[in-house]
Amino acid sequence: MKSNLLILAILTPILIFTQCKKSETTPEKQTSITYPVTGIFGNNILNMADSTVINPQLEFSFAANLQTDATLKIIMTNLSSSSKASWFFISASNQNWNISDYDTTLNQQTFSSNKGSSLDLSMVFSDVSGECKIDFYENNSQSPTKSRYLKWQVFKK
Repeated sequence: MKSNLLILAILTPILIFTQCKKSETTPEKQTSITYPVTGIFGNNILNMADSTVINPQLEFSFAANLQTDATLKIIMTNLSSSSKASWFFISASNQNWNISDYDTTLNQQTFSSNKGSSLDLSMVFSDVSGECKIDFYENNSQSPTKSRYLKWQVFKK
């Protein structure tokens, strides 16, 4: 009888512990990215439909909202036939973007996010008609997750 109680005393904790699984809850990554319709500086070019034509006499926002673990890289490629057609940003308006120098060989500029941030930047365009391609690389994607074309031209009154 004592040996049965001893075996039971030894086996009970073993059975209990082998049946209990340790909770394996790893926090879910927060990688959502949203593009508001407007930002601090006006309509958001990152939210515009493909092939939108904008008025370069206006100021625009370059805005996105990232959750904690999200990353965003935007590559703008100038497709304009005129070298005078380009975009410009106001450095003092930069909110959480890392911005490369304009690459004159590729006609590109890269805008990368700081993680988990509200991003915005004042963007303006030259008064010479132009066009660019905007490639979005969301959450460390090696290829664009989406692309858009944007055109600008002065609207006649």
